[in-house]
Amino acid sequence: MLNEEQAKEVALLHKIQFAVETVDVSKFYEAIILYSMEYDCTVPNGVVNLVEAQERKATQDELKQVMQEIAIPVINSIRTSKKCE
Repeated sequence: MLNEEQAKEVALLHKIQFAVETVDVSKFYEAIILYSMEYDCTVPNGVVNLVEAQERKATQDELKQVMQEIAIPVINSIRTSKKCE
């Protein structure tokens, strides 16, 4: 059985992964903001690339790639229970 902190980690990982898989940029932003609040860190710099990709009307594949580039270090940080670097 998961404790409360582990349950939060699992829920956050799921939110991030689901947003990337479905290329739901709004849900991704929401999950990244939640991550930054839970782990007491700034929003990852890569989010700027996602905003720029949206502004230039990038394809779903391009958006997904940018989201993955942001998500990988965030997911690794959550899985290892590290605070922001």
